[in-house]
Amino acid sequence: MAEELDITNQVVAMGYQPYAEVLQYIAGSDFCLLSTGLVNGMGTKIFDYLALQKPTMCMVPKGSIIARQFGDTSGIVISEAPHTRTKVRQDLKRLLMLEQSAADGLGDKFSRKNAAKKLAELLHNVSSTEP
Repeated sequence: MAEELDITNQVVAMGYQPYAEVLQYIAGSDFCLLSTGLVNGMGTKIFDYLALQKPTMCMVPKGSIIARQFGDTSGIVISEAPHTRTKVRQDLKRLLMLEQSAADGLGDKFSRKNAAKKLAELLHNVSSTEP
């Protein structure tokens, strides 16, 4: 597609990369893009994007789990299908207008440390209640 649009100098496409390297790429980026054609497809990358506080555009089907879960999250632009040129252009403009600071605080909310803490609290509560 990059060749078709004559933008190969602006696109980097890679195969599988080790997780630590992927995090370095994300950390060095200004914005992130997530796309899925699955209504119930969440994946894990969105949590990396949120934890690293990267403004993100999510290209998803109408009514997707990502739109439901993250539609009101600052720093996230939801672009629902159908993905026309005009609509994608508008959504990209919205993404580019986001300040990096729009995602501030997301790292705390979605960090693995906080997720582990919540899980530990849940397990404690479940194990300490009487049957």
